[in-house]
Amino acid sequence: MSAYSDDPVQRTTAFWTKPPVLASAILAIGLGVGGFLTGDGLVRAKLADRTVTVRGLAERDVVADLAVWTLSYSATATNLAAAQSSVDRDTEQLREFFAGLGFPADALEAVSVNASSYTPDDGITRYTVNQRMSLRTEDIERAQRRCDRRPTSCVGECCCKARR
Repeated sequence: MSAYSDDPVQRTTAFWTKPPVLASAILAIGLGVGGFLTGDGLVRAKLADRTVTVRGLAERDVVADLAVWTLSYSATATNLAAAQSSVDRDTEQLREFFAGLGFPADALEAVSVNASSYTPDDGITRYTVNQRMSLRTEDIERAQRRCDRRPTSCVGECCCKARR
């Protein structure tokens, strides 16, 4: 019998028409195309990393137009009136100090006052009065000269800020 027989029993079908082979071929082609596209995407992503985009704020030196000095001080006594009078004396001394430096009286203002009491193990109640004052001025040169003085003559924390 020859291989080219017309006998229907011996007729063979093409291999790609068999379902498992066809599915495997489609899967292989899909994996190949998917791998190529993934690799191409990774190459493009790496190339995109070679550029630099700058956004944000630029910095430059500016001259401040507002100087702020914040001062915090406190007094403790066995009664509230004595602690308050001590803080009042300190406030007056601060006003005299800054007036002597040439700052106007309205540049110094009270920011906050806090009073608290506590009783330690000895049973004597103590009162503490805390006060914060703030000196705000637009005379930057005067404030800077006073900040540059020796720390023993400078009171509080000096901070010059640009207001823009």
